[in-house]
Amino acid sequence: MTHPNVPTPRPAAIPRSHRATAVGVPCVAALLCWMTLAQAASIPTVWQSRGIGGGGAVYVTSISPWNGNEIWLTCDMSDMFRSLDFGVTWSTIPSAALVAGKHSAVRFTEDPSILYTLGNNGGGAYLPLKSTDGGVTWIAIANPSQSGRTFELFADPANHLRLVLSDQFHLFFSGDGGASFGPAFYTDNVAKGLHLAGVFFDGADIYVATNKGLMVSHDGGASFPPTLENITGIDTTQEEIAGFAGSRQGGGVKFVCTTLALSAVTPQMIGYAVTSFRNLYSWRPGQPAWASIKNSLPAPTVDKAMFVEIVNGDTSTVYLAGQTTVAIAGTHAVHTVFKSTDGGAHFTNVFLDSSAVATHQGIATGWLGTGAIDHNWFAVSQALGLAIDPHDVNRLIVTNSSGPHL
Repeated sequence: MTHPNVPTPRPAAIPRSHRATAVGVPCVAALLCWMTLAQAASIPTVWQSRGIGGGGAVYVTSISPWNGNEIWLTCDMSDMFRSLDFGVTWSTIPSAALVAGKHSAVRFTEDPSILYTLGNNGGGAYLPLKSTDGGVTWIAIANPSQSGRTFELFADPANHLRLVLSDQFHLFFSGDGGASFGPAFYTDNVAKGLHLAGVFFDGADIYVATNKGLMVSHDGGASFPPTLENITGIDTTQEEIAGFAGSRQGGGVKFVCTTLALSAVTPQMIGYAVTSFRNLYSWRPGQPAWASIKNSLPAPTVDKAMFVEIVNGDTSTVYLAGQTTVAIAGTHAVHTVFKSTDGGAHFTNVFLDSSAVATHQGIATGWLGTGAIDHNWFAVSQALGLAIDPHDVNRLIVTNSSGPHL
């Protein structure tokens, strides 16, 4: 019994250090539960595309001969992008299917389902791949390189069985769609390695351009000569072939090539090497020498080119991509595109010159700027890739470290 004059004892006070534990545990638990539910509700279930890129430059690109609106485009961040509406919208090939890179050019064939490219293994090495479903999935094909590292792959647009592949020192040919490659048909053991500038398939004749000259097979790749063709005109002690393209129109074949300084031409070479540009040449089979056409550039003292594109069936239209110099707020190097409609006798600057930079003419996409002058293009000084629509020579894409321009 409690005595009426004695106060009822209060419960012992909870020490301050224990009070938070005793009282806070249920509050903290409730808070964590609420946060967990809130976070779960805010986690996106679908990613939305915000455009191509991701911080990297875009490099080699190609336009499908089966659909002029289909473009493939590589990025140095390992992405392979694809557009089916000529660049209006883009999708990314899942990395589980294909990891790309600077040398991952997509090659088309006479079968729209069969494509070839070089995939990046994640460690900087490129391996030959093939798709038989139009680029949805990719599988490895034979790799004849002892090092396992390849650099360029070309496929015959008219015969998906014929391929030419390069590694650092060798060239290989496959006549069975990459199921196997024969022994190297060309070897260059110079320390820096060789560069496969391009291949032109012309029926039984296969023209293979190395940095030092041409090799030609006249039996569909069954055999190649042991040495380069004896074509003079390019002093390979001072310059080497970097870009190469060919075309047959009627009974004639024509080739155009660009050259860079000797030290700049390597298997790993990309568009930045254009600063070492030396010359521009053309040649037709039967002629004894490459003929310089450098003076046909609009400003031969400052114009530089690396990439060459010619649509097969049209020897008159030739595109070059590289660099020029503009005089706006000083003198600046900018990337550009040159076009000839007379087989290389005359070129015009169809992308950027001083007038275009000053007035923003002729460019629909990809404006950029640097410093205090907006939209001046000075931040990008080299082209990194070039492709033409095989069925419309007035539609093309050029790439650089900022993005693609169509």
